[in-house]
Amino acid sequence: MSNDKLVFIYTTQDNRIKEVDDPYCDYKVEIELDPGDMSSHQLFYAFSRLLAAMGFSEFSIMKGACGLAFNEMRDTEMMYKLVKEYELGEISEDFKAQKERREMYESVNYSSKDNDSYEPA
Repeated sequence: MSNDKLVFIYTTQDNRIKEVDDPYCDYKVEIELDPGDMSSHQLFYAFSRLLAAMGFSEFSIMKGACGLAFNEMRDTEMMYKLVKEYELGEISEDFKAQKERREMYESVNYSSKDNDSYEPA
């Protein structure tokens, strides 16, 4: 076990009118970790919890992680390895197929609305 420690601190102040005894207007989130015993996944998870405490949405946190992994500064081969490891290509194909089905469904519904005999349900 190492003597190193990693500390994330986030402090906020609520600028709205404060009640006299309201302890929830200002708060501090402090996460202290022993990084020597943690994997990169555990460290990223801890940082994601700090981002959540700061008010970032889960989608925004995931988008940031993907932006870190899949950007022009990274090695393309490493990106392909990640795509394969996490089966992102299959997910992408699933989303593509769903989008095509949705577009086909919408085009059928819209074309029926153009018909003079269309009556809303």
